[in-house]
Amino acid sequence: MIDNRLLALLGVLIEMPKFYLTELSILLNRERKEIERDIQEINHYLQNNDFPLITVKENLYIVPEILIKEFNAPEKKLKHTQIYLNEIERLQLIYLVTFIRKSELSNFHYQEFLQVSKNTVLTDIRKLREDCRTFDLIFSYSRKKGYFIQGSEINKRKMAFDIITSLLEASNGKWILKYLMSYWNEESDVKVIVEKMKEEAVQYSISLVEDRLTEIAYMIVLIKIRNKKIEENMEKYTDNISQTSTIFQYCKSILTSIINKVNKEEVYFLSSFLLSIAEGNSCTEENSKLYSVTENVVNTMEALSLVSFPAKETLIKSLYIHLVPAYYRLIFGWNFKNILTNQIKEDNQELFDIVSRALEPLRKITGSEISEDEIAYFVIHFGGQIESQLNCRKQYRAMIVCPNGISSSLILKSELQQLFPEFIFLQKHSVADFKKATEQEYDMVFSTVYIDTKKPIYIVQPIIDSLAKNRIIQKVSKDFIIGNYRIPNVDDLLKIIKRNASIHNEKKLYKELFSCLMSQENKQKEQLPMLEDLLTEEYIQIQTNEKIDNWKQAISLACQPLIDHGNIENRYIEAIFSKLEEYGPFIDLGQGVAIPHARPEDGVNHLGMSFLKLEKPINLLNDENHQVQLFITLAAIDNETHLKALSRLTKILSDKKQLKQLKEATNAKEIIELIKEKGEE
Repeated sequence: MIDNRLLALLGVLIEMPKFYLTELSILLNRERKEIERDIQEINHYLQNNDFPLITVKENLYIVPEILIKEFNAPEKKLKHTQIYLNEIERLQLIYLVTFIRKSELSNFHYQEFLQVSKNTVLTDIRKLREDCRTFDLIFSYSRKKGYFIQGSEINKRKMAFDIITSLLEASNGKWILKYLMSYWNEESDVKVIVEKMKEEAVQYSISLVEDRLTEIAYMIVLIKIRNKKIEENMEKYTDNISQTSTIFQYCKSILTSIINKVNKEEVYFLSSFLLSIAEGNSCTEENSKLYSVTENVVNTMEALSLVSFPAKETLIKSLYIHLVPAYYRLIFGWNFKNILTNQIKEDNQELFDIVSRALEPLRKITGSEISEDEIAYFVIHFGGQIESQLNCRKQYRAMIVCPNGISSSLILKSELQQLFPEFIFLQKHSVADFKKATEQEYDMVFSTVYIDTKKPIYIVQPIIDSLAKNRIIQKVSKDFIIGNYRIPNVDDLLKIIKRNASIHNEKKLYKELFSCLMSQENKQKEQLPMLEDLLTEEYIQIQTNEKIDNWKQAISLACQPLIDHGNIENRYIEAIFSKLEEYGPFIDLGQGVAIPHARPEDGVNHLGMSFLKLEKPINLLNDENHQVQLFITLAAIDNETHLKALSRLTKILSDKKQLKQLKEATNAKEIIELIKEKGEE
């Protein structure tokens, strides 16, 4: 007998019939020795059932062609498979089997389905009820109905899709979903649906994320089995999706071919989902409204971070591709988990705060708060732009192939940029797109799936743990000369430690050694100056007696402490004037606050910041629409050193109470106390 975990691994081996075990261990995020033991168990099962065996020669495994052709035979033994599921998988299956229930379900049915005890089922149901509340659902029971789910049909589907996505990320996810279908004696048409979606996508000129197609196909299958109508108000769907749009017509065609009688609500629902995960703007016509929002976000980001993006138009276009689906996610309430959010916040807290405020134009147009998971994706975008300016000497071109979608590609790119800051990273979101590229376009490939190429290829996960990072660095360093980049060879360090000391937890030591070797950049970030380090008493001016006639006089006065202390030269002030006259009032943050600044090369000697409060506001560029009372001048030496201080300032300016206190301050000490109070929160 074979369990579902081994059957899932067998499926992976058959999908990649000739591959290296070390690469497979990275792909599955498992130890190589564990995989080797599992292959031995699989071979034992295959031998007992008269199937040819999988051969392992040193680091290479090979699956015989006969086994590939006959793989459907062992799959038919599905119902005789020993079931082993962890707690999360059990909760997910209880929800899904109830979501598509064809008859009453009792505790006994769940016991039989999951092969667990009555008490285990009761414990699981209690925990599942908590999970359901996240989607405003109630997992209920009555003697007449048995177990059932109460709440909005759309929310029931959203939770189902969340579970499908989670399951398909696991190696045995497909097996679990097939097992679910078999319980209700349903055939899975997933492969047929995926092929149909691909064919129709070509006809409608729509570009879809490959890995998402499987998730969508399973969702369609479950909705078909469930056979329940959407009865909610669809106003926000009809307001944002036109029945004549390409995406609506595409979804209508797909659903009609799978479900005979399709109502408009189903088409709107599927359309809303595709728009929320679309690869860029491929599923929607050019939207001037959203393009304008993107421009506003980039302009606000420049104003808040005081970073000038040289390839601004390119940044706007790439950001627009991400902003469009983000807009629809906010409109339709699709929440997708970003598993890197906490790490991104920890590593880039200052940038995170600034990006959050820069997204105000998106908040206004959607009328929704933006989750930290969404903000984190935008941080990756802007962080990459800032990082690219700090590391302009690039050497190798690395192609990233990640069919999991734009968000996963962004996460993977962010991880790789930290490991290899000197590389140029090119991205393809599908294997088909990768095959269109010539080998002259890249030097190496980082991929989440197996790809046949003559160039060096490194199999990676979107989320790379410490062990995998070290292996990748070692492999790349063997194939390429990585300039002055210091390669942390944790394996060599471990050998030395083993010779001279006893190790209690080798895996933990490995991770901590790697983190230590890779932490220099984070230490530098921790040492960035705080706001109170820059805005000291001698840099703060409260204007009372002097008469300020115009905006140039105000900016000159604001810059004076920086001139007096040698932070800037006089030409820096002239540069601010010329930029304002050329680009307009870009330094105006609204609410009576402006941050005058120019480029570091325009006359900055060392980092500095000054504060000027006028008795009465003046009109910036003589425009009554841009009245400014507070001038906070920044002299930045690069794109990063000032971000920590600026992040604190951004928080103060975002707080109406704090901003009011700034405007009402009568002396420098009040300003300093306010800054310290906010900085310590």
